[in-house]
Amino acid sequence: MKPRIFLFIFSLFFLITSVGTPVGATPLKKKHKKKHKQTEQKISLPSDENSVPPSTEKSKAELKKERKERKKKEKEARKELKREKKEKKKQEKAEKKKKGKKELEPKAAPAPQPVTLKKWSDIEYPTSQRKQSYRIEVLIPMYLDELVKNGYPVKEIPEKALAGLDFYKGLLIAADSLKKAGFNLDIFVHDISSLNESMDLLLKKHALDTADLIISTALGNDISALASFVRQKGVNCVSAISAIDGKVIDNKYFTTTEPTNHTYSDVIKKDIAAHKLTKRPLLIYRTLNPADAQLAPYFIDKAGNEIFTMMLANKVPDRATLKNAIDTAGANLLCVPINDVKFLDSLFGTLRRGFPAATFTVYGFPNQFAKYIKSASATYNQFTFRLPVSFGDNLNGPVFKYIDTAFSNEYGGHAGEFVCRGFESLYWHANLLKRYGTIYNTHYLDIETAPFTKFEITPIWDTKYGNVDYFENKKVLFKEIHGGQLKYSEITD
Repeated sequence: MKPRIFLFIFSLFFLITSVGTPVGATPLKKKHKKKHKQTEQKISLPSDENSVPPSTEKSKAELKKERKERKKKEKEARKELKREKKEKKKQEKAEKKKKGKKELEPKAAPAPQPVTLKKWSDIEYPTSQRKQSYRIEVLIPMYLDELVKNGYPVKEIPEKALAGLDFYKGLLIAADSLKKAGFNLDIFVHDISSLNESMDLLLKKHALDTADLIISTALGNDISALASFVRQKGVNCVSAISAIDGKVIDNKYFTTTEPTNHTYSDVIKKDIAAHKLTKRPLLIYRTLNPADAQLAPYFIDKAGNEIFTMMLANKVPDRATLKNAIDTAGANLLCVPINDVKFLDSLFGTLRRGFPAATFTVYGFPNQFAKYIKSASATYNQFTFRLPVSFGDNLNGPVFKYIDTAFSNEYGGHAGEFVCRGFESLYWHANLLKRYGTIYNTHYLDIETAPFTKFEITPIWDTKYGNVDYFENKKVLFKEIHGGQLKYSEITD
């Protein structure tokens, strides 16, 4: 039966009662009880043996020898680490005694096991399990509690809920497609913005304990809690939206398909450095605004100091201040890690009015100028906005047309980015489950069934211990907007 959910006006009640229940393999029902009840439909899966890449595994004898040598080196490294920690603790104790203060120390996390090499083959996983049916838990903040007030559906859906709801709709379209293709999946969706299904509560209730895969659009602290859980349980987790930075360590089960802000800032610097203009690229940043203060450090580093002319601007700089830093009659490169739309509007207005003969290519993080560009890019022909993205260059093919038609028939209108991302997240990873079982991490090069994104999933290594911290998609394109027109291009070499 095709899963259906109606999200607007008179159908919002039905959506709210569907969260936390299986979709795809079974019809949507009322919220699950304390223990999830799985459907156990058995559907024979078509064989994919012909599409499996040739094995690149080493012989058992070679692996045994490598493990023996590695364990010996690990033992020696652990002894050295233990000695260093003991010495450090002794020094800290002496310092505290000198100060005359007794401070409570935070409980230290277990030190990752040191290794000597940094290769995919060094990452040891448990044996992958192949099943007739797989359970997939999906975590999405949809703010369903705010879609009904005083017993009536709200007239306007809050903006913060739109991305999650669209992701969910794309997920449903993918679940229907997979069911028709013979997949046997139990898919449970949780609105983690709800008090009843918050991340903490789901983990305390052991609601995710039987998952074969977790797909999440969680943000902030929820990512850390989820990462700790999947590391302990040994279950794969896909972070589909968040550009995590430094919150996940020593976790071979955690994958982010959205490149991190570190990656985005690196490709921006690389792209900017490839252009040779009369004036050095200008970096305008702020420190008073907390959100902007978090973005600026991605560019204020050794590489940034070599590339940019730095301009701290906690208030909009005037024409006289800007004049010495730009080519007033030529092309300029400008990086603006600032989120405040009013500030940007004033800044670009000053540049446009003050230097009508100049042109500006403006760099920023993905979606940073999303609202602004809609109204400003067509007006400010002097400006070209160039933003790094991981998604969006292949939305004209047959898969998109299929999704768009299904979306239009079900909800009206056209499918947007997050509908497509919801579809792709479930569709690609469900195919990896089917082909390789629960532990498919060594087969991330198989992107045959990824509809839109040519993923380049790469291990991110801890440089101190040599362990993998997490896996990250490194595939980045540039989304370029000029005069209201949109195009995608590769990073400039």
